[in-house]
Amino acid sequence: MAIERKLPEVGEEIHLPGPSAQPLLVAVFSTVTLLGVTQPHPIFFIIGAVGLLLTLFSWIRDAVHEFKALPESHGDHGHAPAHAAPAATPADTPADSH
Repeated sequence: MAIERKLPEVGEEIHLPGPSAQPLLVAVFSTVTLLGVTQPHPIFFIIGAVGLLLTLFSWIRDAVHEFKALPESHGDHGHAPAHAAPAATPADTPADSH
């Protein structure tokens, strides 16, 4: 069963995140962390892991701020109720068998 989606109106603004160095930094710090695993001294691992955690924290924080800044109606194209769970009815609940 296919779900039909309402297309956005012509001229409606589509939200795209701005350019960011965070994906590149995650890749670099992940590489440094993995390189540090193979080295006898833990300095590369520590630098990579701390940098990776800080970058991921920053990236998630920025994404949350962007999401909160969107207007309430953004992304609702008439198919949001299809994702909602139906309310339970008395017929759906199991009867007490005691």
